Amino acid sequence: MSETPLARAIAAAGSASELARKIGVTAQAIYQWRQVPAERCLAVSQTTGIALHELRPDIYPDPTVALPPNPDRVPLERAGIDPRVADKVA
Repeated sequence: MSETPLARAIAAAGSASELARKIGVTAQAIYQWRQVPAERCLAVSQTTGIALHELRPDIYPDPTVALPPNPDRVPLERAGIDPRVADKVA
C-alpha cells in the first residue's frame, strides 16, 4: 500500500512533532488526523513542499490535468480579438 499524503507530510517535516511545531498545532492534533484538515493544507504544503493537490486531491484539483472545454467560450476570432495580441487585451 502506498504512503498516505499525511504520512508523506510527516516524513518530509522529520516527525509528527516537528510538523506540529512548524505549523503551530500540537503533536496530539497531528496524530488524530486521518488526513490533513482543509484549514491546515496551506501551512502543511508550505512547510513540507508537498503540493496542495497531493495533500487533498478531493478539494484541490491537480493543475496539470486539463479542464474540460467550456462550451460557452467564444473563440477569440469570433469575439473580434486578434489571437496574436490576445494576451495584451485587458
